[in-house]
Amino acid sequence: MKKENILLLITISVVIIIVVLKLNNPHKKLTTIEVNNNLVKLGDVMHKKSISTSFQLTNTGENALIIEEVLADCHCTVPKWDLSSIKSGETTSLEVIYEAINLGYFQRSIKVSANTLNSPLILTIQGKVVQDTINVSS
Repeated sequence: MKKENILLLITISVVIIIVVLKLNNPHKKLTTIEVNNNLVKLGDVMHKKSISTSFQLTNTGENALIIEEVLADCHCTVPKWDLSSIKSGETTSLEVIYEAINLGYFQRSIKVSANTLNSPLILTIQGKVVQDTINVSS
């Protein structure tokens, strides 16, 4: 019981320190971000083909939005984004290209790290990779 209380206290302390450091970093002015849709359903995707979609990210805060890093959870998913800062009220597009390598259902996450308090933002694409169909006429 004593060890559990100590671990709980350490965990709470670490979380508080992280939040305080994030809020008090003078070099990192925070802003807020709004995304048009956190989940894009791609439907059926042809096997061994690529498909592209995009997420619209809007800077809803007062400071410039700086997208620091965008990571996909699989090499089959490639994000592309604007490296310049996004001014207050402006919108940028984050393109995601999915390479349909394996057959079946898929769900991929894209983690967007930016100068926002709720960073990282998690975006998701999902769908089903299907085999090419051959139309046979008699």
